Amino acid sequence: MVFSWKINGFEPSFSHACMRGNPKRMPPSKSIGTRAYGIVLLVLWSFPGASFPGAMSQNSSKLSIEGLLKQKAYAQMGRSLAARGKLSRKEVHLLTALSPQAFEQVYLSYAKNLKKTQRRSENLLGKLMRGLHQRANKNLPAAIQSLFPLMDYRPWLVPLAGLLGKMAIRLSRRGNASGLPILKKIAGLWKGQAFASANLALALRLLGHYSKADRIYKQAARESRRAPWLLNNWGLCREAMGDREGALRLFLEGSRSDSHPNSHTEKGLAPPQNLRDRATCQANAAFLLEARGRLGDLSRAISLLERAVSLAPDRIRPRYYLYVFRKERSDPGHQPD
Repeated sequence: MVFSWKINGFEPSFSHACMRGNPKRMPPSKSIGTRAYGIVLLVLWSFPGASFPGAMSQNSSKLSIEGLLKQKAYAQMGRSLAARGKLSRKEVHLLTALSPQAFEQVYLSYAKNLKKTQRRSENLLGKLMRGLHQRANKNLPAAIQSLFPLMDYRPWLVPLAGLLGKMAIRLSRRGNASGLPILKKIAGLWKGQAFASANLALALRLLGHYSKADRIYKQAARESRRAPWLLNNWGLCREAMGDREGALRLFLEGSRSDSHPNSHTEKGLAPPQNLRDRATCQANAAFLLEARGRLGDLSRAISLLERAVSLAPDRIRPRYYLYVFRKERSDPGHQPD
């Protein structure tokens, strides 16, 4: 790691007398010792990884978190956090985006450099670090319990809402409903926002509460103006409820290019994510059509998969089933490999 070698305004010098070109003004023994000290400093400066005791800790609190992250100086970042004791919203966002391995280095350095008074009375930053440490150790229920109260601190609301929302969805996939209060609070704070309603509906669907999820998806569809990604998730909920015809209608609506009023930019080109969402709806509609097995359904399914592959050529599943359905049409007795 390369650091600036001007330490707190102190520029090492052999002696003021020597720098003025008058070594006779200094006793020989002291002059030799001072020169030797200067030579040692020059040798240290020649190594990029060299550092001086105390210099790092004195300056660490003055360096930005963003700059330390760019340098991957995780240990120094921990020292900086211990010295500063507070974070901005942007810095919390950067901190929550760290990988578990990187955050572990930050946390160990932070805990090591805390003063005794800081350990006895845990402040907001201490609670945040403890919760993120529990998250890094994959103890999501404990992390949610630690971080959820911090959402009441307004400067940190946005990054913590995003982080806790993801953790709540992950717990819902495991059949754990402890994250539902978080998603309900987010939906209440961001009323009228489709993402907040849709995340709550997704968690309910994953937990098997299909009727509640269906009602919230209906509300979210209005909020999103029936965007393809929302119609796809709603269709999956209807399919899980056993309403395959209702799911098919939603998938087909989401697969059309005009299903979302904002699906095109001013230049007339659909954003890449919107194209992929449409491709997802097309593929899911194709699977339901092939399973239904009415006259013409297989041809419609193949047509939908061809469109899905053209919109998202990197996806393997639509390409595979396009091959299977074509084989099935040419050879009704064909069984997939």
